[in-house]
Amino acid sequence: MSSTVSTCCIPLCNTECVKKYRPWAVSFIDEDQAEVSVPSAGKLIFVDTRNDQLSVVKELINHIQCRGLAFCRGRLYVTYGSPEKKLRILNTDDTILKTFSNEYFSEPWYVTVNENDMSIFVSQSLNKRVIHLNDNGIPVHIMDLKQVIDEPRGLLFKDTSRLLVCVYRFNGKDSIAEIDLDNFECSDVVGEGIECPIGIQIDSKSSLVYVSMCKNPILRVLKFET
Repeated sequence: MSSTVSTCCIPLCNTECVKKYRPWAVSFIDEDQAEVSVPSAGKLIFVDTRNDQLSVVKELINHIQCRGLAFCRGRLYVTYGSPEKKLRILNTDDTILKTFSNEYFSEPWYVTVNENDMSIFVSQSLNKRVIHLNDNGIPVHIMDLKQVIDEPRGLLFKDTSRLLVCVYRFNGKDSIAEIDLDNFECSDVVGEGIECPIGIQIDSKSSLVYVSMCKNPILRVLKFET
């Protein structure tokens, strides 16, 4: 169960920043720095978040169709869409550590990483799947969600055995769903106030969960019961 704590709609970057970049995903590196993917520009952009402002620290180029982002144990995890359809693990200096590409990737969107075993979960909206990979990029389980979800989007670990998913449905009943990784059952946990959810992140200090929605310029802030 969860409850809505608040909503937030105050932009912290200037209008020129908004005009220049059309970001896809964001992931925190540490308390003061985040990374942002910009598929249309082929860039991964690092931004400073101090003083309630956003300023560009550096840009990594040649990341064509970069999409989902995760950061775990000092490494970046990035998904890429067509034409290459891959998952790449990088250092923050742009050194490529591993690249995974297999026949199960149709159009990988969002990604998250289990800190315990470094397993990787990738959402694919076009074929309504979430793919579970081990730390070597080998598929462990493919969750076919077409019976309950039209488009799985952003992913976030609630705990080591439960995965939160931003759910878009053609009938308008969008939600945040929870996948039990022990039995792979999927059920809605938040529906009210959720419309076209796309990104989901957690504040590790407060345990508040932030949900962005692509047709609504606000963040929904949620508190899940422990």
